[in-house]
Amino acid sequence: MTNKKIILQGSKEIIPSTIKYQDNISLFITSTKDLLKGTILFTTKSEVYLDFGTKPIIKVSKKLYIKNLIQLYIVLNISYLQVKRSLDDQNQAKINLKNWIKQKLTSGQTISLKVNTINSIKNVYRIDFKKSLKYIKCNKFFYELENIKNSSSSLKGFITNTIKGGFSVAFGSLIAFLPFKEVIIKKKKKKKEKISKEVYKKFIRSSMNFKISKINIHKNNVVLTRI
Repeated sequence: MTNKKIILQGSKEIIPSTIKYQDNISLFITSTKDLLKGTILFTTKSEVYLDFGTKPIIKVSKKLYIKNLIQLYIVLNISYLQVKRSLDDQNQAKINLKNWIKQKLTSGQTISLKVNTINSIKNVYRIDFKKSLKYIKCNKFFYELENIKNSSSSLKGFITNTIKGGFSVAFGSLIAFLPFKEVIIKKKKKKKEKISKEVYKKFIRSSMNFKISKINIHKNNVVLTRI
């Protein structure tokens, strides 16, 4: 860009290099913290129109919508902690899925999803299926854990490593915490005497049955006790 001065009639002199333009539009995207409830207004052969309370109606590809309905059905109806279903159950599940999708595509049906907005552009909203499914999956998983805790049921986990104060235990898609005291049976020792690190290490890569003592869904934290 030239730095020569430009003088407009009746104006002060302007140096082009000092003029700044907003060349880039900020595409920073904000997603709703919680799920937003939407209602199907109508569907066409290729699209679904939903009302989430936003000014413009949100339009989404029918093919994409059905694909994510299938994922949502799986999340809501399959346990992450129980054993696999039998073949008969799987066949019935396919029939139930087909009927459920047909029902969910009718006008007036509601669905709760996360909705994204582009901060720099008004009235632009898009459904974030990926974050919605992740949110629902996490809540479903912790719902199952809460039921296990309340019923005093047990679950099997795999000790993966030692961390400060205890062990990391893997089960489902979660890493839980198991305090050392739940595994090591302490004999009468002098106060200054410490348990050898080798004692802790021998429990790594071993599977055990546990019960849940504490759950904190906001911190994605589960504390276990050994049976």
